Amino acid sequence: TATQKIADNKPETPASKIFNAARLLNDVQTLAADEMQGRWVGTTGGVKAREYVLKRFKESGLQPIGSSYLQPFEFAARNGDKLGGANVLGYIKGRKNPEKYIVVSAHYDHV
Repeated sequence: TATQKIADNKPETPASKIFNAARLLNDVQTLAADEMQGRWVGTTGGVKAREYVLKRFKESGLQPIGSSYLQPFEFAARNGDKLGGANVLGYIKGRKNPEKYIVVSAHYDHV
């Protein structure tokens, strides 16, 4: 039936669960809070921010790319120290074309 076809084509994650203006504003306010210490790589606040983003990705039903949501990276700080961090990536399958997807990324580690 037509109803069954519509039900079969529902996305795994409803857009309203991810793209909710009030929820997104709360996320930005949480990540911008002083306790996140600017979210700088290598700080306790940066780790807290990453954990918060991971929790929100999972709650939103985003799927990890590969076996993990985390995409580690390393860079040299201005003083020459090597710092390691991780961006957070997930995806949403397409509704009409499940072989296509939208990647959602959180490059959250900025002062």
